[in-house]
Amino acid sequence: MISMDFIKEKFKKSGYKLTNQRKAVIEVLIENEHQFLSAEDIFIKSKEKCSQTDLSTIYRNLDVLE
Repeated sequence: MISMDFIKEKFKKSGYKLTNQRKAVIEVLIENEHQFLSAEDIFIKSKEKCSQTDLSTIYRNLDVLE
């Protein structure tokens, strides 16, 4: 199971702040841990949690987590 703390630490080590948009992306990834989600899927689900989320935010965050 992926933990919120693990992901927060990845962002911190990469020099990124944990914004509301990033929190929304992390929540979506954790809630759907056992499902394959495309960037578009993550975007749609994240947008429901934080309306300010942009598709480019999803791609940037996925790059950090790679």
